Amino acid sequence: MIGSPSAGATNTLELGPGAGTGTVSSVIATEFVHFGAVKVDAGAHWVLTSNNTIAAGHTLTVNCTLIDLGTLTNAGVIAGGGQLIIDPATLFNSGSIGTTVSLVGGGYLGNKTAGKIAAAGDGVFGIGGTATVVNQGQITGTAGIGVRLLGGGRVTNQSSGSIAGGSGGVDIRGGPGTVVNYGAISETGTAGGTAIYLGAGGRMTNHGTVSAVASTGTNGSHGVYLH
Repeated sequence: MIGSPSAGATNTLELGPGAGTGTVSSVIATEFVHFGAVKVDAGAHWVLTSNNTIAAGHTLTVNCTLIDLGTLTNAGVIAGGGQLIIDPATLFNSGSIGTTVSLVGGGYLGNKTAGKIAAAGDGVFGIGGTATVVNQGQITGTAGIGVRLLGGGRVTNQSSGSIAGGSGGVDIRGGPGTVVNYGAISETGTAGGTAIYLGAGGRMTNHGTVSAVASTGTNGSHGVYLH
């Protein structure tokens, strides 16, 4: 714990490394009052078992591993180069997330209109179950895929939503996929990729825009590829 627990102070709650995985079973905002920042230190592995909210103006920095088992609501900033794992639980985002959101075992992501998720690799990564993504904001995987689900799943991109990735917009495989698009889904790289890829069959309904940048390589680019 860094700082003073008095109102108006600049306080950081640090979740440090230990011999195993630590658990926070209480609601952070009510158990630790007047802390505007929470940080998971390098080498630390922590689990949140309750429903938690990151308020506007507050920051959660994940430098190693944070596993959420409840409902996590973010209106602030989630940063860091670690792993944010929703396993299997729910994440509502109306703030900013600067790391990959991992949906494990069939998690749910609701990215609201003001919500921004931007990661260097995949924006959203799902594995181990059928995941669900409902997007009204922005999801970007700069050098990867906007939404990659390896256990099948459903992606609904609303009219205000955009999903983009350097090597693909939405990629669903490992189980049937469903994509319903009212907004924009795009592949933005030049090495070849697919805006929407359904690798195990499924259904795609489009009322918006689907686009892929023309490839400068030998792989080619595709708007929609159904395998």
